[in-house]
Amino acid sequence: MDSPSQFGGKTASEYSDSYKHELAAYELDKMLGLDFLPAIIERRIKGKKGSLREWVDDVMPRYGHEQMPPDADKTRDQIQTVWLFDYLIYNVDRRTHNLMIGSNWHPVLIDHSMAFTLFEDPVRPLYRFPKEVIEALRNLSDDEIKGRLKSFLRPVQIQAFMKRRMRVLDMVNHQIEKGNQDEVFFSLAEIR
Repeated sequence: MDSPSQFGGKTASEYSDSYKHELAAYELDKMLGLDFLPAIIERRIKGKKGSLREWVDDVMPRYGHEQMPPDADKTRDQIQTVWLFDYLIYNVDRRTHNLMIGSNWHPVLIDHSMAFTLFEDPVRPLYRFPKEVIEALRNLSDDEIKGRLKSFLRPVQIQAFMKRRMRVLDMVNHQIEKGNQDEVFFSLAEIR
């Protein structure tokens, strides 16, 4: 059911919790080449539609809380990538129970039913970006985005996503203009 939503001291005109957001997040994960989300499909069970996600066995117990990551820089960039994805989909529900860590220290993201709100301001600081994701964001046309997400999201949600996309690209362009390109970009291959 749609209703106003509050998050971070701001209010958005609508909010919905839907299995379709799971499907949209997975589609976007594929479009951006992240490979952070397990496969997900739409299924009808006992007459009700919903989403069915691949089960992931190869995760650290208790999210790896008792172990230190082997590479702090890699972990920092993985977190920046998760924050970037969560900003793009505006996921207001990222908690330790829906961010699993694979045994290879690769993030595994689940539970995106509360994503795709209409907020536009970033909640977390974004200062490092995977260059492949930025290139994918630059190369995606509005028509392609609409075509691939229209089955899962309302037009107003797609429009909010596109505004956040442009905001990210503006952040990146600003850093490039300042000559910070080497400090801003890293490769997805480096964090896998």
